[in-house]
Amino acid sequence: MAAPEKKLAATEGAQKEKQKKVLAGVLLALLGLVFYFQDPLGWFTKEDPVTANAKPLASPSPKVSPTLRIGGAKGEDPNRIIDRALRTELISAKFTPLDGISRNIFVYPTPTPVPPPPAVKTPTPGPPPPTPEIVVVGIQPTGVIGRTGDFDMTVTALNFKEGDRAYIEGREAQTTLLDDSHIKVKVSAEAIRNPGNLGVQVRSVGDAKRFSNQLTLNVAEPPKPPFRYVGLIVSRQGKIGVLKPDSDDDPFNVKEGESYGSGKKWKVVSINAQKMEILDNDIKVSHTVNFSPDATTSN
Repeated sequence: MAAPEKKLAATEGAQKEKQKKVLAGVLLALLGLVFYFQDPLGWFTKEDPVTANAKPLASPSPKVSPTLRIGGAKGEDPNRIIDRALRTELISAKFTPLDGISRNIFVYPTPTPVPPPPAVKTPTPGPPPPTPEIVVVGIQPTGVIGRTGDFDMTVTALNFKEGDRAYIEGREAQTTLLDDSHIKVKVSAEAIRNPGNLGVQVRSVGDAKRFSNQLTLNVAEPPKPPFRYVGLIVSRQGKIGVLKPDSDDDPFNVKEGESYGSGKKWKVVSINAQKMEILDNDIKVSHTVNFSPDATTSN
């Protein structure tokens, strides 16, 4: 029985030698793969001429077990043990895309996007203004002097009707219908007390949709006396005022109740130490001229 036992021992020894060779070959192949991916000498990496001198980014070294550990259950096929060990070693080696690459990579922050401009809201057009049903073409007179008293104004239009009324600055005025083209309007002295422009319009008292366009009545400032009240003389004959013309002519004396100036336009109504009342005889407008020996102060 010695010869068979020796032959069996020789066969087992040959198998073990064969397993060792296979294991050594697998280990060399594995080390070759690690060497290829790591490329510590730069044999397998083609350098970029632009970034050849750039400092490469640091990358973590793959963790590779220095020794292939083989183990398995007793009686397990050695080829399965080697295959499992090879897969374990390959999985444990952690490679990154930057391993062995010598490139200068700059990381720039992503710029904040510019917000879009706010949308411009187009205003919605309102309804068109209503069209006047009454078309006023003129007024007479077109202008008066302020503080001259009541007067009659004639308004001309194309289509007057009963119930149409004239309004001065929004206030109803006394209106008389003359015909379908003319009305007569009584303008009060109070309406023209102050200078300026007054709006004249015609509206119906019974139909809100019936109204006219608006024309303008001009009220002018009445002319002031061209004199300065510069002195007062009190005597037995009464009070005498001294007036100095604005034209720098010589002063002259005036008495109460007398008229002076070109065409006797100005009448002295009253005289006292503070003021003089002077009436414009043409338009019947009274003025107050205050005593002012050095300057003119008149109302």
